[in-house]
Amino acid sequence: MPELPPSYQALTDVISAVSQRVHRTPWAHDTEYEVWHLFQGPSAGWGWVSEDDLNAQLDALWRPFRAAECWIYRDSERGGLWSVGLPRWRAMYEEWAVRRRQELAVEMAQLTETLRAAASSAQHAAEEAALAFPAPTAVWKSPATALHRARAQRALLDELLAEPHHIDDERSQFTCRAAAVPGEDVGGSPESVCGCGRDERVFRRLTLLAQVTGHLALEGSVKP
Repeated sequence: MPELPPSYQALTDVISAVSQRVHRTPWAHDTEYEVWHLFQGPSAGWGWVSEDDLNAQLDALWRPFRAAECWIYRDSERGGLWSVGLPRWRAMYEEWAVRRRQELAVEMAQLTETLRAAASSAQHAAEEAALAFPAPTAVWKSPATALHRARAQRALLDELLAEPHHIDDERSQFTCRAAAVPGEDVGGSPESVCGCGRDERVFRRLTLLAQVTGHLALEGSVKP
């Protein structure tokens, strides 16, 4: 791996600082892509950290980015960190983004199924308990409270999933592919996966809900 020029090294250090802030490691998996995604515009955040909490690190990217006029990435074949020109990097990022959106759609469907089943099971159990034990017992301290909690979790799940994808009635090319009407020209990749950030936001919130309700381990970071 060649030694990076000072301007490139400065850019590398700031990108690494974002990874350190989120994952407490100098270069977490897909750091170059995740940080670029944050750097380019609104995002649900990365890991446990919201975009707002990363403002200081993202603001610090501008000066070294302008000086270097490139991006830094980890090359798994050659090993280590390398610089890449922006035209090539943007193409690399777009390929990664399509793959990530497809993976996200699958992961979100699986998590939604798990949460729906758990919420239905909890509500059913609470309803039966409320009928069988109208008064508090050693097992059911308050059946009514358990039922209310189960219904609230189902309502929260339904509300999270109801968030719409972006639709632009005047400029269809800016409508999210996941919300596009078949036959419309929405531009970009032909894959009908979310490109407006809705799935990122919803998946993050579903993950947090699953962790709070005990249906997903707390260890590890929240995926975007």
